[in-house]
Amino acid sequence: MPRNSTGDRAGNRSGEPPAADGVAYNPAVITDWDDNVDPGNVDAALDQLAERVAGGVTAGANIADHSIVRGDGGAKGVQDSGVLIDDNDNITIPGSTHSIGAAGTDTTLTFVGTVSGIIEWDQTNNRFVMADKIRMNDDIKIVFGGSEDASVQYRAHGTYGNLQISIVPNGDGGCTGYISILDKADIAHANRNPAGNSVDPVLRVYSSDSAEANDYVELYHNQTDGVIKSGSGLVLDGGAPIKIPATDGDAGQYLKTDGAGTTSWDTPTGAATKRAHTFYFANPQAGKSYVAAKLPAAATITRIDFVTIGAGSTLVFNVEIRAEATPETAGTDVWAVDDTADDSHEAVTSFTNDSVAAHELLVVTVVSLGGTVPDGFYVGIELEDD
Repeated sequence: MPRNSTGDRAGNRSGEPPAADGVAYNPAVITDWDDNVDPGNVDAALDQLAERVAGGVTAGANIADHSIVRGDGGAKGVQDSGVLIDDNDNITIPGSTHSIGAAGTDTTLTFVGTVSGIIEWDQTNNRFVMADKIRMNDDIKIVFGGSEDASVQYRAHGTYGNLQISIVPNGDGGCTGYISILDKADIAHANRNPAGNSVDPVLRVYSSDSAEANDYVELYHNQTDGVIKSGSGLVLDGGAPIKIPATDGDAGQYLKTDGAGTTSWDTPTGAATKRAHTFYFANPQAGKSYVAAKLPAAATITRIDFVTIGAGSTLVFNVEIRAEATPETAGTDVWAVDDTADDSHEAVTSFTNDSVAAHELLVVTVVSLGGTVPDGFYVGIELEDD
């Protein structure tokens, strides 16, 4: 019932409820009454007084700390905090710094749904612990660094979506451009930091031996070529490993293998010079020697051809190496052959001694003749300079 301006029906002062037996009226606490409470109804007034005191109203008409109250439109808030909870259970927290939980105690947030999700702050290890997984929608970045120095993002692109890892190169914002994969125990180790900046993003994989700063392999593109590089030698393993030198060699060198998987740079000696000598000897005689050549440089015999001219004749001869100073003295046999007339005899690698020193003599000796004396014979000798 509304109050009147002069007092209630019990004759009390305007706006004041009646005092019940044994209950003192305190105007500092009770300053207003609901219109639906009859000030003449002592029981109703006492019920309302009890409700307000239980709600945290102090003698100074203030709400006790941390008490939740209902404001206009049903919104709820905490006095002096600015925290509001609307009828849709949306929580608004003003300001920029907030504390959740108590010091020395792990704090757990439980998000209730079909399957409850839990996020726990582990104070001992300074980390968040997730009960399940973190899910990022398409095209949403996980960003690192105050200036977005690096990020991870699943980029949806029609049917060709891909996971993109970005890095700021060339020292911009203090970032080197390197993405490193390393042993957990080596994180922040001095030997696992790049020595400089890269203009292009570089993927580098380190070994678990942090004492070796060059134990890494890296992959990048320098805007001209794709590069696979190692700090201490590179092994390409296709089932039979091949080790590549750590240096780039000198101009004109070539890469050679030792046959056991290790390669090295070597300088070519140039193409070998081949010499071909063909000799014809007429009216050969048994036991006679013929000087075929005096060589200006050390050489290796690679081929000998022999042809007898004359039907029905046979000839046995040998090729030997004699010293320049003693051409009449028998030397070292290189090759001996029994020849049948008009047949060609040839040898390529079956020489007893195929090395000829500089200025030594190649001598052809007719060992024996048989049958009809031949008109002559040809000897062809092919040599390759050492």
